[in-house]
Amino acid sequence: MLLNIFQVNGGPSTGAIITYSIVAGVSFLFMILFFKLGLATVKSKSRKGFKWLAISIIIQLCMIALLASPFILIGFAGGFDNKGPSPGLIIFAIVLAILMDLNIINILHKTGLKRAILCFFLMLVPLIVGGIIGFLVADLKLFIPI
Repeated sequence: MLLNIFQVNGGPSTGAIITYSIVAGVSFLFMILFFKLGLATVKSKSRKGFKWLAISIIIQLCMIALLASPFILIGFAGGFDNKGPSPGLIIFAIVLAILMDLNIINILHKTGLKRAILCFFLMLVPLIVGGIIGFLVADLKLFIPI
C-alpha cells in the first residue's frame, strides 16, 4: 500500500523505490561499521557497542533533520520563489549541523573533540558513496525491474 501512495500522479516506480531503499539501508549499515572503525581507531572511552552506535547515528540524523525542517517548510510554503534559500543561510546551517554532530559524538562516546572529527569524516564516506550510487542508479536507470 505504501508503494502505491508514492505512485500517485506518475511518481517513481516500485522498482525505483525499492532500489533507493536498498541503497539507503546499505549506506546506513556501512555508516555504522565505519563509525565503529573510527571509535576503535580513536580509542573511545565509552559506549562502543553497536546498539549505542546506531542510537548515536539516529540522534545525529534527527538533529540534522531538525535543522533542515525550516528550509523544508519554507520551501513547501513557496517562500523561496523558485530561487532557493540564500547561500549564506545554507552555509550557516551546514556549519551548525557539523558542530552539533561533533559535539554529539564527543558527548556520547567521550572521544574528545579532535578525535570526533576523524569519526565524523569516516561516517561521511558511506553517505557520499551512497549518494553517488543513487545518482548513478538514477542516470543509468538501474532500478530493480518490478
